[in-house]
Amino acid sequence: MPWVELGILSASSFQQGGYLFLIAFIYPVYCVLKNTYINKVGGLVCGIVALIASIAYISSKSDEIFGTAINVAGSGAYLFLISTIGLIIGVVLDKRIS
Repeated sequence: MPWVELGILSASSFQQGGYLFLIAFIYPVYCVLKNTYINKVGGLVCGIVALIASIAYISSKSDEIFGTAINVAGSGAYLFLISTIGLIIGVVLDKRIS
């Protein structure tokens, strides 16, 4: 999915460095795959870091061209933002969290 879209031009997360945002998902995904308890504070920190990074990324793609404000952030960036919100909700609602 494109992380930057401007008409016929687009760029993926690998071209934009978006794969670096996945670092915040390493701990929660590891705990899910190993079926172990996740530290609630650690999970929330990972989620909040990813949320701040994704919001900063999307807002950094706003610019003004010919007097009109545009945002060229693509659907991949917004999907990552939604998944980050899902991570935070999952950490908060998980009953197994220690």
